[in-house]
Amino acid sequence: MAREAARAADRASKPDYERQRSEQDATGEQAEGLIEEMRRAEQADGAATPGQAAAAEARRSMAAASSELAAGRAEQAVAEAAEAVEKLHQASEALSAAVAEAAARAQGEMLDQIDRKLRAMLGAQRRINEETAAIHADRRGDAYDRAAQLQLRLLTDRQGAAAAEAQAVIDLLADDGTTTVFPAAMGEIRADMTTVQQRLSARQTGPLTRAIGDQIVAGLTDLIAATQQPSSDGESGDRAESGGEATDPTLVPPLAELKILRLMQLQINSRTVALNKAMDTGELDPDAASRQHSLLGDRQLKVRTLTVELHAKAMPPTVEEGGDE
Repeated sequence: MAREAARAADRASKPDYERQRSEQDATGEQAEGLIEEMRRAEQADGAATPGQAAAAEARRSMAAASSELAAGRAEQAVAEAAEAVEKLHQASEALSAAVAEAAARAQGEMLDQIDRKLRAMLGAQRRINEETAAIHADRRGDAYDRAAQLQLRLLTDRQGAAAAEAQAVIDLLADDGTTTVFPAAMGEIRADMTTVQQRLSARQTGPLTRAIGDQIVAGLTDLIAATQQPSSDGESGDRAESGGEATDPTLVPPLAELKILRLMQLQINSRTVALNKAMDTGELDPDAASRQHSLLGDRQLKVRTLTVELHAKAMPPTVEEGGDE
């Protein structure tokens, strides 16, 4: 009886190498599955998936650890397991860096696409404005000849096409989802394009229509300048100087968003002046003027809300009292 108890105590005091080896083999099989997924995800040019080599080395260290456990060499097994952990960490770091680089590259491509669309819209709007001014200057009294009426219909269609392009930019920004100020500014430009489209359709080519058209041009010009500025003053470089980590994964940096907010406020001020002139000259009836002023009120509230949100986003996170010290 005493001998049996002694043997049981002896077995309990010895490391359970078989169980540890079984667990090590199970972990190794999981690593093998990960490596296989990496192989299937090899890039189009045949290059290995980032981290694949380190993961393979980790798998080899896991196999070596299992062999050492089978031979009862615990110290060597621990060393091999530690090496596997280090290689897995390297694989994780390589994957994280690759993901961050791919995200930055995708955002860069999106910004280029948006920039091309903005510049195309800017050119189209300038031509619409010039032709609208020419039609207004050539009219006879308040009447338009048949050629002018045809041209106004064409301008109406072109203005509608520009508004559709503006919506396409808004959709791209929504897909990105990292900026709220940029799509808000684009939304106002699209709304102004729709207003000009409606006024051209109604053969209204007066000062207010042209003032709104000029504001569209100014807004597009300002958006292009605001989103290009970070690349020239070095701000966008902050994203790529953190060892592969995306410290600022936003499409539009906060400084550019702040500039856009300021431009949105200036647009409200400018439109208010244009509306007052249109009311003084009788170009706008009281009901239309009321609707336009209500629109500007909504835009002012939006600017205020976006300013608060941008300020909150720029503030450092607060640490609650009683947390870890």
